Amino acid sequence: MFTRAPSSPLAATLLALLLLACFAPAASAQSYRPEMTVIRAGKVITVSGREIENGEIVIEDGEITLVGVALDVPSYATVIDARDQTVMPGLIHAGTRYGLDNYRRSGINADKLAASDVYADRIDFEPWLRAGFTAVAFIPPGDGISGRASLFRTAGPREDQVLRRRGYVRVSLTDLPGDKRTLTTAITRARAEIKKVEDARAQWDREQAERRRAEQQQKQNGENGEGQRAGGTAQGTENGNGSNESDAPSEPPAFKPPEIEPTLQPMVDLLHRREGALMVVEFSQAAGLPHLDDALSTALRPDPPASAQAPQGRRGQQGAQPQQPQRRGQGGGQGANQGAPQAPAADAFKPPETLTHAIRLQRLDRGFNWGRVSYFGSPMMWSDYTLIVDDLAERQVPLILTPDMVFLPQTVTRYNIAGELAARGAELIFVPRFEAGLGPEMFLNQLAMLVREGLSREAALAGVTRHPARLLGVSGRVGTIERGKQADLIFLSGDPLHPASRVTRVMIAGQTVWEPGEGDIR
Repeated sequence: MFTRAPSSPLAATLLALLLLACFAPAASAQSYRPEMTVIRAGKVITVSGREIENGEIVIEDGEITLVGVALDVPSYATVIDARDQTVMPGLIHAGTRYGLDNYRRSGINADKLAASDVYADRIDFEPWLRAGFTAVAFIPPGDGISGRASLFRTAGPREDQVLRRRGYVRVSLTDLPGDKRTLTTAITRARAEIKKVEDARAQWDREQAERRRAEQQQKQNGENGEGQRAGGTAQGTENGNGSNESDAPSEPPAFKPPEIEPTLQPMVDLLHRREGALMVVEFSQAAGLPHLDDALSTALRPDPPASAQAPQGRRGQQGAQPQQPQRRGQGGGQGANQGAPQAPAADAFKPPETLTHAIRLQRLDRGFNWGRVSYFGSPMMWSDYTLIVDDLAERQVPLILTPDMVFLPQTVTRYNIAGELAARGAELIFVPRFEAGLGPEMFLNQLAMLVREGLSREAALAGVTRHPARLLGVSGRVGTIERGKQADLIFLSGDPLHPASRVTRVMIAGQTVWEPGEGDIR
């Protein structure tokens, strides 16, 4: 015997929805195709390994999925024929104020973000795209501790334009001795904030220990008295349960640390070596290096920063004195001299040996003067950084500098600072010398000059791609051409270090965002 299917409209609708739910996912999975682009280039410079002649790059939904030679790709893929061109990662600028308001601030402003000054739709990124830059890091203005850098793409959808909002902390040591005092004070105050949290935690631990002892004592007293146990049982029965709720230990409240002063929070993160916490220090002359060492050794010495018994003037006017006003203002309020027990030694904060994660050498040609150019070129374009090349290389931290040849002090002897630093194992990051006019477009040519004078090709190319990406915390996304990275790429008419090469295409997240116009020189 057969039964008729339900004929009501409601039943038919429910049946249709059920069938749709069962078969729609399979049909959708079969019909979906990722947006695939294949680039066939004359040369692929990966910067993560060897350069690939006649290389191919497969991009799916803006991400690089394959890099190699003669790859098998589906017929529906979009093919870009660049067999007469070179493809490499987009250039990354490690720090600029291009296109932003010109103002200055001083003091401790570690919590300020450069992104607050950036209105990307008002900035003309055309010169940077033309020069092959796919990302630029904007830095906050001013002296002292001016704030944190923010990394922006030079084109693409607005929602994807910010690559990193909270980058490295910028510290200026270009205005001495004021900037030095600011740095010493900031670190000292940050250590006082850490001590404040440690003391609060120690106090909380003592209170919890006292609470547990009191509860244990109360429980023991209850077990020693028959009347108390009987009374507790009767009360528990009257309340509807058979146990004495007062015997169960109470849950301790969660520890709530005191708030850290916002302007000092990035410095506290640096002291705690938290992931992503980096500090870049800027010099305008070689003397900045010993001043930095003195400031850090003073602020990071093992003695507690809030102690009122610290000796005066241990390191002279530029060393200990900047800490003293903060000791009077910070230390007295934390109870450090009121007999309060200290936190256990195992939990005590141990300052790092250094906080410097990169050094930027400003004014590489600090003696340059157009009015004093001689027959030999420019003997006034000398740099005293040549005197500290060994000391800089021994730091084993990235060095940010412009791609310039200089002269030894008071001579006409040309000197390749970048080449000498790289030969000593230093990691270099290059930034344009000029940011107006043709400055960005001349950047690769200036870099090529250093290579001709002895800088290795690998160090030059890594210094504008992989190394700045690592400093800015985005090396997992951009900076090299390899599987899993986003396709932020540039196409060039020839080798990037050849004087005649020009950028012919800029691609961000797999999409072409710039190509030369009809009037542009190709």
